[in-house]
Order: sequence, then C-alpha cells, then structure tokens
Amino acid sequence: MTTLAGAYEPDETGLIEVYGIIEPHALTVSFCDRGLPFDPATLGEFDPRRLSARDTDLTGIELFFMKEIADQVCWLNHGRDGKELRLAFFRPTPDITEQLPAHDLSPFQPDVPPAPPQNYAIRPVQANEFVQVAQCIYKAYGYSYPNEDMYYPERIATLVESGKLISVVAVDLHGRLAGHYALERFDLGAIVESGQAVISPEHRGRGLMGVMRTRLEAEAMRLGLDGIYSQPVTSHTRSQLVNIKNHSRPFGLSLGLVPQTLNFKRLSVEPLQQRESCLYYYKSLKPVTSKTIYVGAPYRDIVVTIYRQAGMVVSVLPDETAVPLPENASVNTQFHPSWGFGTVIIKENGDDCAKLVKQGLFHLTMKAGAHMVYLVIPLEEQGYSRLLDTARELGFIFSGIAPSALSGKDALRLQFVNCDIDFDRLQIAEDEARLIVDYIRREYQAAALPLCP
Repeated sequence: MTTLAGAYEPDETGLIEVYGIIEPHALTVSFCDRGLPFDPATLGEFDPRRLSARDTDLTGIELFFMKEIADQVCWLNHGRDGKELRLAFFRPTPDITEQLPAHDLSPFQPDVPPAPPQNYAIRPVQANEFVQVAQCIYKAYGYSYPNEDMYYPERIATLVESGKLISVVAVDLHGRLAGHYALERFDLGAIVESGQAVISPEHRGRGLMGVMRTRLEAEAMRLGLDGIYSQPVTSHTRSQLVNIKNHSRPFGLSLGLVPQTLNFKRLSVEPLQQRESCLYYYKSLKPVTSKTIYVGAPYRDIVVTIYRQAGMVVSVLPDETAVPLPENASVNTQFHPSWGFGTVIIKENGDDCAKLVKQGLFHLTMKAGAHMVYLVIPLEEQGYSRLLDTARELGFIFSGIAPSALSGKDALRLQFVNCDIDFDRLQIAEDEARLIVDYIRREYQAAALPLCP
C-alpha cells in the first residue's frame, strides 16, 4: 500500500512491524512504524466512476479498498512511539435471519394482549439463549439497531465469554426471554456503556427494565467498575426515562451519532428521518471526590452547569498557564465505516497536537466521508487552550463532558457536524438535558458549518 511505502523518507530506512490478532469474532492487522508523521492528505481521493480509457489515475485507491474491505479502519498517532494503521475484519458468521424461519422473525406487535401476571427470573444470559437475544433485537428494531454485533448470536457469545458484554435477561414462566439489557465493556476498562435494551410488548409495563438495570449495576459494582454511561436516542424519550429513573445524569449530546441509513455488510435497513442524535448520560458507581479541571472561557459556564446539575464538585481553573510540551502528541484517530463517524482522542499533548487534529479532521471528513467527528480532550490537564482555539476555528462545537473517559479522568467532548440536524425533531425528557441541548443548538446555528462531501 502507498500508505506503507511512504512511511519513511525516500532516503531513509526503517522497520514496518506487522501484528495480527486473531479472535473468535475478528482478525485485526496493525502496521506500525516510526517514520514520517501520518498526513492523510497524501492518500488522495479515488472515485471508480471516473475511470476510463483516457483517465487511469489511481490516486487514493488504497484508501478506497481499505474502506470497502475492512470493517474498521483506524489510524493511531503514538507520538514518540510512531504511528499505526489498524484494520479489523470480522469473521463471516450467519446473522439471526439465517438461523431462524421467517415466522420467528416477524416484528413485535405493540397491541398484543398482556401476558398473565407472573414472576420473572432476572439473571445473566445463558449459552443457549444467544439466539433468543438476537431474535429479540431483530423483532424489536428490525435492522435499525446500530450495534451490528447484536444480530449475530456467535458474536454475542464471544463478547459475553470474554467479559466485553455483561448481559442480563428477564425470563418468563415458560422459560422464554421477556427482556434483555447489557453493559458493553469492549476495552475492558473501568467505564461501561449500557444498551441493547428490549422488552417484549406482552411483558411491558412491569418494571422489567428497571429491575434488569439494577441487576447490571450490582454486577458492575461487584467487578469494581467506576461508572456507567449510556447514549439514549432522541427520537423518543423511553430510553431517557430509564436513565432518569436510575439516577443517571445528562452530560452532553452527540449529534448525528447513529446513521440515517445503516450500511452494515450483508444487512438491509430502513432509513431514519435523519441521523439519530443521542444524549450522553452517566452514573458514577463510586463516591465522587472533588476534581480540578482546566477549561477555556468559551465553555467554562456550561461545563460548571453540567457538573452542578449532576451533583459533582469540581474546581474550575482557566487553562492559561504556559505548560512545556513534548514535541510529539499522541492522537488516536479512528473511522467507524458502519456508523459513518470518526473520533479523534487526545492521549498525550504535544507541540504538534493541533496539527494532528486538523489532519485527522481532514482525513475523516474529506477522505473517509465521516458525517460526524467527535474530539475528546483531557479536562484534568493544563495546556490545551491552543488546541481548543484551533478546534473552534475548524468548526468544532460543544458536545459535553465524558466523566472518567480517559484512563479514569474526565474529558471535554467537541463535535464537528458534517450533516444537517433538525433540532425540532429531538425529543428531550427533562429540563437538565434540555439546557444542554439548547446550548448546543445555539452553537450549531452560530457555527453555520459548511458540509463536506
């Protein structure tokens, strides 16, 4: 690939280390070097429709094939440790529609008669129930659920067995699943995300979601985890209300997180009205001690308000002190092809941090075609005022706070909106979340961002 051939200067020699990780659900291949800092602009853009006998320009074809073939493409800048190109390829496994007959996949009917009053067993999912979990997700959401793994029973099994998915079910008197709820722990860190929540219509209205959430929180505390975050959709308020009842607090809004038309391989989907925006809720599972955070003037007031609404005590200091920085930053840039968004995560600050963020944004929007880019900046460290100024100049707007998201420390989340968002479609259940949404709406309108192709 040109990306690898250009890892070093023409007159320079060096190693390109290739690592492969084989897991039950995927093959991950990483190409690592300590050569030239990665500049995505050098990849160019390739459009197969323009090829002709007269025009045989193949500039950018390597990125085109990466996006077409790999399930995940990730560029990681490791600062003094070089850079990494990481490609993930999921193993071919049958999804739920290939394992059950059509009559077992018909959508849930909302007007079905309620099931008889009964006691439910709330317990961890068992090995013989992964097909039922995928079946429930499909019957409830069709192919509109954004986590592709939940349509593949074998993937669910792998995630549960590895501890990356903590899955709880409600079982009726006939031994069938009445509901499902899970915590995602894909990096095996101390923060988990709640999701995959579904209740069969005949069992709704019986508090099963709250009971399952309580069981999940108990399991998370048993494992010594720090907190649970969730991203409830804004096309309705039901999932927001579950968070509110379980004392989670709103910390932000991710505009356009879920694609309007999903593009999972081998799966056909129905379009949403627009890309789905999701609120960001968080609940700490441990006593919260006072923190000192550093935030620039543009976002100081809203950050203080969010912490205060959540009942968290912070000392807010201006990020104005000149801090000596290493030459190279460590910035993780990742594109999620199925979802159509990218992330830029600041792992370590450096003199070239703003440059790397600018390059990452250019690649993700202009080359990879990301509709949204989320930027994650440390809040408990000084020295990011210049980066914040650059991000705002590039068109990033406020997204919220991610408590304990960076190795146990809080982060500021910004977002670059590369699609149209109709805020009037967003349904918000509580005033605290609405205050955050209204603030972001004003920023969105003021930014008047140009849309990238």
